[in-house]
Amino acid sequence: AKLELKQAKKKGKQKQGGPAPEQSDDFDAVLDEFVQKDRTCAFGACHEKINTLMDAISKCKHCTQRFCLRHAIPEAHGCGDIAHTAERQKWKESFEDRGAGLVKKSAGEDGRSRVVGKLQEKLKEQGAARGAKKKDK
Repeated sequence: AKLELKQAKKKGKQKQGGPAPEQSDDFDAVLDEFVQKDRTCAFGACHEKINTLMDAISKCKHCTQRFCLRHAIPEAHGCGDIAHTAERQKWKESFEDRGAGLVKKSAGEDGRSRVVGKLQEKLKEQGAARGAKKKDK
């Protein structure tokens, strides 16, 4: 029984065979074309080679395409608006981690009168310090 299964599998593989030679050549050609496109700058008419650039430098975070050093900045190749909104969102999230910040508490009537009293004292001190100075002749 095992022998028959092995023979049936072999016959099935022989019938299926591999892809036709023409198809595999076409597939290889398509793969080569994509590899060549991936080695050049994706910006419009710029065909600068980027083989030696690292993905951290040449690959855009927003559109995931690879660019030369001249077009690597998001604003240079058309991702400026997306980059702007992403950075703004990141900036807003940084404030959420900080908490509520200063808590606004009412001082009440006693606190308010104390603060008003301190203000009046400070104003009197500054007024006295600003008094008219006598000029020596």
